[in-house]
Amino acid sequence: MDINCRTFAKKLEDYLQDGLDFSGRFAVVRHARQCIACSKQLADALRLRQMAKDLQRVKAPANFESALVARIANSRTRPEIPLFGRFWMYGRERSLLRNLLLASAGVVIIAIVASYWYLRSSPHAEAVSNMEVAEFEELNSRTTQKLDFHLKLPQAPGTETENELSSFEPELLRPGMESAETDYVEHVFPGPNNLPLTVRLPRTIHVQLGQASEEYFIRNVSH
Repeated sequence: MDINCRTFAKKLEDYLQDGLDFSGRFAVVRHARQCIACSKQLADALRLRQMAKDLQRVKAPANFESALVARIANSRTRPEIPLFGRFWMYGRERSLLRNLLLASAGVVIIAIVASYWYLRSSPHAEAVSNMEVAEFEELNSRTTQKLDFHLKLPQAPGTETENELSSFEPELLRPGMESAETDYVEHVFPGPNNLPLTVRLPRTIHVQLGQASEEYFIRNVSH
């Protein structure tokens, strides 16, 4: 019986397991002698089968099963380690993750400190402070102008009362203030941020009693 290479490949496994009859085994051997490729394939298969036969079966030690059971029981009786402790003990296996967390925390802290230092020492902060001082001085000037007035009330003809504000003594007068008599008195009080706040008060308060004149009504009430 003649066979080709395809049939040889199909019958090779049966040949190695002694599953062929005499005619089949003879056909496989004769084809291997005639075909170089199939001959090499048969030689490799026979060598691999011989190597497998030479292998010795590995047997476990006599006390392997009892030692394994005892080790499992011992591991169950150990106290459970907290999550943080396990992370710290086995951190070498996760060193990359721990290093990333530490580096991220360091970057955040450095960014916060740098931002605070920049805001404290930047020219923008000084400009804002100067702007606040200028706004306060402008507000102080407007307040001084608004308080520079005479309090005039309706006055009946022939009746006039005068009270001098002698009890209000200024704590601090402006430098270079003239000693000439004026209609108002300047008082300096401590304002916000211990800045001086100047207030002008009239020296004389005029009070009118009785019915208001027609001129006062036209000038003040009709508008």
